[in-house]
Amino acid sequence: MQLLSQLLRYKLLLVGLVFLGLTACGGQPKLEEGQAVAQAPEPDVAQNTAIEVLWKASSAGTKSGGDRFSPVLDGGVVYTSNRDGRIEGFDLDDGKRVFNVSLDSKLVSGVGVNVTSIVAVTMSGEVLALDREDGSEKWRSSTGSSISAAPAL
Repeated sequence: MQLLSQLLRYKLLLVGLVFLGLTACGGQPKLEEGQAVAQAPEPDVAQNTAIEVLWKASSAGTKSGGDRFSPVLDGGVVYTSNRDGRIEGFDLDDGKRVFNVSLDSKLVSGVGVNVTSIVAVTMSGEVLALDREDGSEKWRSSTGSSISAAPAL
């Protein structure tokens, strides 16, 4: 009985020390004289500020139903896509269509974009890369299984 009591005390002591150690790890760091904490300024927006639409365009991503994928913004171009394999790009400043491709495959998710390529995943489990400038197919590869997430580059 005395051994169990002693083990219980050690366990409680250990739990207390762990709690104390974790508490000491948290909190604000101590600032030395002359140091400051940077804070983002609050935006200067009036309570009733109107939001102005700069442009809008009908795009691959506006098809009704569950076939819409999230747009992707990269390098001043907004890319939209839909399940039917249509991918479009719109200039962020003026809304002009700068990219338009219709693929021969249905898409399972939105596209991924980087400086040189647009990558899409088809319903048949293929990953394909298009040239961002002219929309030509750079390569296509089968994954051997289905993929449900949009590619990230």
